[in-house]
Amino acid sequence: MEIKPGFLHKKVLFLLLALFALTLPLSKSVSAILLGLVSLYLLGTAFLNRHLREELRAGLKGPLVLPLFLYTAVLALGLLISEDLMEGLDRVRSAFPVLLIYFVVSVFLNLNREEERERGGMLLISAFITGTVLLNVVGLLEYSGVIGNRKYLILEPLNMHHIWYGNLNAVALYAGLGLFLFSSGKYKWLGFSSAFLALPCILFAQSRGVWLGVLLTVMASATLLSSRRKMAFSLLILILIALLFSFYFISDVFRERIDLARSDIALFYSGDADTSLGTRFLMWKAALRIFFANPLFGAGTGDYMVSVSKMIASGETPLFVGEYNQPHNMYLFLLAVNGIPGLFAYLFIYYAGFNISLRLLGGNKSFFGLTGFAVLFHYLFAGVFDLTNTQMMSYALALVMGSCLSKGEG
Repeated sequence: MEIKPGFLHKKVLFLLLALFALTLPLSKSVSAILLGLVSLYLLGTAFLNRHLREELRAGLKGPLVLPLFLYTAVLALGLLISEDLMEGLDRVRSAFPVLLIYFVVSVFLNLNREEERERGGMLLISAFITGTVLLNVVGLLEYSGVIGNRKYLILEPLNMHHIWYGNLNAVALYAGLGLFLFSSGKYKWLGFSSAFLALPCILFAQSRGVWLGVLLTVMASATLLSSRRKMAFSLLILILIALLFSFYFISDVFRERIDLARSDIALFYSGDADTSLGTRFLMWKAALRIFFANPLFGAGTGDYMVSVSKMIASGETPLFVGEYNQPHNMYLFLLAVNGIPGLFAYLFIYYAGFNISLRLLGGNKSFFGLTGFAVLFHYLFAGVFDLTNTQMMSYALALVMGSCLSKGEG
């Protein structure tokens, strides 16, 4: 007699997914291994269990499965015109786990009744937040000089790039605030602790794009809340502004980061582009040139560097632009390598995600709606200055979408 997917399957899946969420901020290799294990377990048990196979088929109807599949499919089709096939395959390989994480998380949650399903989503987000808290404790110990030799330098715990670190903390900030506003008991205090630690870590990571993204996201999220909740978000905005101003006057490093942006822009317009922002502007210009040369389908999924190398050889762009394998802009990168279909497929994910999150926020699932909206909004803005398809960032986005937006009912 065949057993329906019940207690054992759900417990094993939850354990694997919770460990995946917990280790996501801490280790790329461990989280990738756990993702492989949970996928193999789900497929293996589904092979032996008819009811679980039915759940897998039902999971294909998840509201973000089609947008994520279309995006991955566009990247895969771009391989047909790529000169650098290995680079193109690597890009497709990095996009597929986003679809896989969303699918696996949504299938697991759908194995539960409605109230258990909501609790499961909150637990997975809480596991991710806990991992971020652990990472931040290490980071703050490094920054204060208790451990390591990076006292008062840009905060990069466990050698994580400071931009990834800042964006991961932005996700933890939004999820933590959501838990603090819309949950009770241990969830509320975990949310408060996460947000409390995330704010200074975002500042110490010294990513100007993350600072601006957090400020805009908090302001956008505040407009969606009721007057009582809006007060809490308004207070956070004031705290953020006060912190920014105070750090500008008391921190030499912080002041230099802000002043450097202004000087880089001035130097760029005076003809000197060999600066941080100047180089970025030239990379954006190069990406646009690649797009205008191949407006319909782009140069090919793996051919950004191939195209840049040709432009350097012809003298169209300076040599130092070739030191970077991407233009630090998600939208221009997609236009360059996958053309208009690539950009539209990527934006379709956000359109569908915002549609679901707003319906959830208007219903009785405010935590999921607010967290989903805030994280999507932040990533939408973050793409202007950096790629959002790095492993940790894309995994975090997929986990939030799976936990919060795997159903569209409000």
